[in-house]
Amino acid sequence: MATAVLTYLQSLWPLSALLREDNLRASARLLRGVPVPEETKQFVLALREPGSGSRGGVIYILAAQNLSERSASDADSLIRQVRPAAVVTQLAHTAADDVRAEEECLEGGGAGGVPASPFQVIKRCVTEKRSKDQYVKAAACQVLQEIFGVGFYGHVLAAKRAAEETGSCFLLLESPYERNCNGGASGGQSTMEEGSGSQ
Repeated sequence: MATAVLTYLQSLWPLSALLREDNLRASARLLRGVPVPEETKQFVLALREPGSGSRGGVIYILAAQNLSERSASDADSLIRQVRPAAVVTQLAHTAADDVRAEEECLEGGGAGGVPASPFQVIKRCVTEKRSKDQYVKAAACQVLQEIFGVGFYGHVLAAKRAAEETGSCFLLLESPYERNCNGGASGGQSTMEEGSGSQ
């Protein structure tokens, strides 16, 4: 009975055709030569471009989680070691603005330069046209940073930073099929595509 249920669930999953046992073994072989920690490799699926033979490009799919320092360091480590041609990060379509806000917050010194006095708040509201929502987001960013060591989208920002530093193209893909993170969905996925011939 359990085997039948597992087989049925695998047939529903969109990547089930890719995850046949031979593909998992091939992924393990491809990852064997990548100098990243074994803890990182357990969250990576490596697939060779179909029909390209042994010289084709490799696509690395990294599973990541929000509020995870480990996911951020995994993304950074994998991108720096693989040096892919492109890094694609998939998020819920509603999360792109939140990623940008978190990035601005972190660039502003962790809390987006949250003022310490009422006078500074009023001054910044007038001179920089900051709203209450911007202060709330900056404060939330600082709290998450202090508690978890990384922001809600730390893995995305780590992937972006590593892609920029290694000369890879970075694309933030807004997926209409991802549920809103506030509604209980998990983190996201980062996909790295290694350029053809750079194995």
